[in-house]
Amino acid sequence: MPPRQATPIPAALAVEIEPFGDDELDEAIDAIWAGQEVPAKIGNFELTDDARAEWAMRKVADWQLRVNEINMQAEEWKLRIEQHRIEQTRRLEARIAVFEIPLAQYGINHRLRTKEATTTLPSGKIKTTQSKTATVFIDSDREAQFVKWAQAHLPEEQLDVVVKFTPKTYVSELRKLKLRVVDAPDGEHVVEWSPDGEKDWTKVEGVYVEIPGKIKPTVTPDLHR
Repeated sequence: MPPRQATPIPAALAVEIEPFGDDELDEAIDAIWAGQEVPAKIGNFELTDDARAEWAMRKVADWQLRVNEINMQAEEWKLRIEQHRIEQTRRLEARIAVFEIPLAQYGINHRLRTKEATTTLPSGKIKTTQSKTATVFIDSDREAQFVKWAQAHLPEEQLDVVVKFTPKTYVSELRKLKLRVVDAPDGEHVVEWSPDGEKDWTKVEGVYVEIPGKIKPTVTPDLHR
């Protein structure tokens, strides 16, 4: 038999005295949401040893499990509601479809007979439209074929209007350019480009820099203990 996993120590037992309770934390969160001052023991809270860190991690794990449970319950309810909606509307929508076909044809016949575009009945209207000229559309399934045809036959000024090419950026190719990273007066890092890597440096807009050595923490509670 596989060894049984030990039951995790409750968060409250990881430290001799909890820095603050859940009620105090909720009051501080309410204060944050209301734009009010937060008590110092929560606003300036720090973890100074493994015991306190384990207390905080156990709290996060417990709350995340609860969040997961609520989300799973919500998904189950959504599926049940959707199933109920389908069961209740399926037959009604089928009935509607059966009647819509002859109603549409009645509206067409009425237009042909009276030249009136709209058939008005006590319980609703049947509106009909008729295009005056043939309308051309591009087949989305064969759009690539049309683009090839346009490139081969249309003059450049017409091609630029009919076919719009969506720009796509390639960061791997960008990094091959003559770039440098400089510090701006506001403390931010700015990327600059030069045609030859020596002069005429120009700021590159729309990019950002990740400086090597920067520590990026990720908190991952163990939800399977």
